[in-house]
Formats: sequence, C-alpha cells, structure tokens
Amino acid sequence: MKNLWIVGLFLCFLSSCSTAQDPYVVEQKMLDCFYHTHTKHDIKVKQIIQQIEGIFVRYQVLKNSSAKSYQALLQQLSKSEDFILKAAPGFNKALDSLKYIPNGIRCRDSAFAPKDSLEAISSKFYQINRSFSETIDTIQDVHPSLLLTNSLNILTSKDFEHPFYKTLTLSLIASMVKHKTLSTSNTVDNLPILPPHSKPNLNEHNVFSILINKKGDVLAQREPVKVNQLTAMVAKFLLQTQSEYKAKAGLAKGHQVIEGIISMRTQKGTPYKTYVLVLDQVHAAYNQIRDRYARKIFSKKYQNLNKSQTDLIRKIVPLNISEQ
Repeated sequence: MKNLWIVGLFLCFLSSCSTAQDPYVVEQKMLDCFYHTHTKHDIKVKQIIQQIEGIFVRYQVLKNSSAKSYQALLQQLSKSEDFILKAAPGFNKALDSLKYIPNGIRCRDSAFAPKDSLEAISSKFYQINRSFSETIDTIQDVHPSLLLTNSLNILTSKDFEHPFYKTLTLSLIASMVKHKTLSTSNTVDNLPILPPHSKPNLNEHNVFSILINKKGDVLAQREPVKVNQLTAMVAKFLLQTQSEYKAKAGLAKGHQVIEGIISMRTQKGTPYKTYVLVLDQVHAAYNQIRDRYARKIFSKKYQNLNKSQTDLIRKIVPLNISEQ
C-alpha cells in the first residue's frame, strides 16, 4: 500500500501539467508556472529550494550541487531494496525546521501549457511520464526503485543541469522524508563511532576484529575474508554476545543485551572505498539484529518503530564500533 502511495506521488508530480527546438521547453514552462504559483501566494519558493539543497549537501545526501551528484543520488535510491535514503545524523531534523516544502512541481495554469503537442511529446518529461504509466499498467504494486531505474535510463547527467530536474528531485525527496513515506538511515561515513575517551575495554571474548590493510585486503578475526561475507559473520558474532539484562540499562527483566564490540583497524594507505564497503557491511549486521529484536518484541520492522520503541531496541543492540 505504501508503495502505491509513493507511485501516486510520482505520477502526480510528473503529470500535473498536461502536456523541439529547445529540449527543455516543456520543463521550463512547468518550472515557470511553479514559480508563478508560489509568487502569487507570497512564497519565496526559489529560496526554499536553495535551502533544501544546502541541507542535502550539508548532511551528505548530495556530494555537492553538481548534476552528477543529483544523478548519483537517484542511482543510490534506485539500487536500495528497502528504498532507504542515506543521510548523516540530523538530516530529518533539519528538514523539519523548514516551515514549507513543496510537494514536487505542480502546474495547473493553462497559460503555461505547451502550445504544440509535438513539443510535449519530444520532451524527456513526457517520456518519463509515459514510462511510468506503462510500468504501472504492467505491475500493479510497482516498487519505487523500478520507477527511478526507468527514469535514469532516460535522463543523463546533463539533464540534471536544468533547474527543473534539480527542483523536482529536491522537492520530491524532501517531501517524502518529511511525510515519512521515505525512510532514512545514517550514511556509512557517519556511523556513530565510539570517541577515543569512551572506548570500552577490549578483550578477546567480546571483540570481533576487522583489519583492512593498505592493499585493500580484509581480515576478520585474523582470517582473510571477502567483504560480502562480513554481514553474516558480524551478525553471528554479535548474537553470541547476548547477556541477561542489566538494571543500569533500564530494560525490562528478560531482555538480553548485545555486548559485542566491533574493532575496526586500518593501515596508512588503506583504500577509502574498501573502508566504506566494510563499514556498510557492519552497519547492515546491526540493522539485521535490531530488526530481529523489533519483530520479536513489537511485531514490527525496526524502521517502523516509534521513538520510544526505537530507543529501547538501541539499548538492547547498542552500536559499539571501535576504530584504531
């Protein structure tokens, strides 16, 4: 049902204005209409879009404001099975601070509609809209990532240089995050790593050690492994470190607490790409276990818990990662 609602948003945002020589004439007319509509209501929408872009860059949803960065963001979302947006901590709060976020690009003023039907048909906007309709006609409960994939097969990085596609991307994603139809998670670059003064005492019984050497080789518990093996290995280890509840944790009697620690070590020259991939695997292991406890205690997915429920699961499965 949630997927259908998201699909509806996509269609609503991309087909709200019916519809060369200038390949973006249709997109520009829709954008002008969008600006005009907000100006009539004394809303400085251009400034709001700039603020949204600043938040996206600040919290690493976008690398920068370049067209390639926008394309990379949609590619990341299209490859996400759970349709989850990666962002640094504080992203949702920053978006919530904005009083108004437009729901995509809407245009209902016929004065801005294309005068030539060929003009509309030749636009990439029309091609995307047609692709969406054909996909939904074929697959009833279509996953949003499939719609994004189809769109990216039509759009190039050059298309994202046009403010229409940048504005559409920002407003659509920001609106979905604010209305909680698109979940977010911390990026692997921003996992809550234990600061030096609060690192726990490491011992062989509760520590899973990972070393990434300067060649990019990965060793887990001193044995060479492939990166894609780490999620299962880390999850298995963490589950073996369960202990009965402790009063200081503020948990109900009977809850078990994960006490394992992941020790990450690198060498000078360790490839950053490998480091990020390894952290992603470790983070995935924690997410698996948190989801397991969420289903067991609340009969819900971890991502669907409310704040108090999420806080409880985080106490049971604390993210303990030590870097050396």
